[in-house]
Amino acid sequence: FDECQPLVLTPAATHQPTEDAGCQYVGVPEAPETYRVVGSKPWWCAGYEHGFNEHMVVIGNEGLPTKLEPAEGTDTRLVGMEIVRIALERSKTAAEAVDVITSLVETHGQGKFGAPDPSAQRGQPGNSYDNSFLVADPREAFVVECAGYDWAVRQVQSADRCWSISNVSNLKELDLTLSATAEANAAALAATVTAEPVAGGTVAAPGLQWTASFGGESSNGRLGNWTLP
Repeated sequence: FDECQPLVLTPAATHQPTEDAGCQYVGVPEAPETYRVVGSKPWWCAGYEHGFNEHMVVIGNEGLPTKLEPAEGTDTRLVGMEIVRIALERSKTAAEAVDVITSLVETHGQGKFGAPDPSAQRGQPGNSYDNSFLVADPREAFVVECAGYDWAVRQVQSADRCWSISNVSNLKELDLTLSATAEANAAALAATVTAEPVAGGTVAAPGLQWTASFGGESSNGRLGNWTLP
């Protein structure tokens, strides 16, 4: 895929209450203060695939296949790489960045929207996707997976040794913090999807298994349902 991604340095700045954060499809009020950020910016979008800020917060993003259908009509969403940029601009710690990400997702949504369009750039309407984020600073790290307006967060533990994200969901039924509507939306989704066996369970909602409920098929045909050993 031919996608130029120059590194971009954005200085710290202060902003007026009337300013907007400059996203493509959704209006987001600007923060009073934003921090110095370096990010890898795809030429077509208003965000970063990965980057870091002056407080040593680092965030990376991956597209996440889910079972959700694209939102239609005027229900536009944030692009995942815009969420990376805004979280880096507004966070002094990884935990603060997770709060920014989950608040943006609950308020403005992210993920698939627009009628399918194979000619659209990756992430644009018609070729958009749900997102996962790996968020870290020198002291702690978190994984955030998103499906529409819902999210799941897991803090990486020392016993994990390491963690990575890819184009499959990897949270399963681990110790998660969930958005307030995740269980209800998982139950509604399960009612519309034919249950199919997966490693670790079937498509179901009671006692929410995040990956089994929301995880979709990746580009290599695997269901998103794995963790590091």
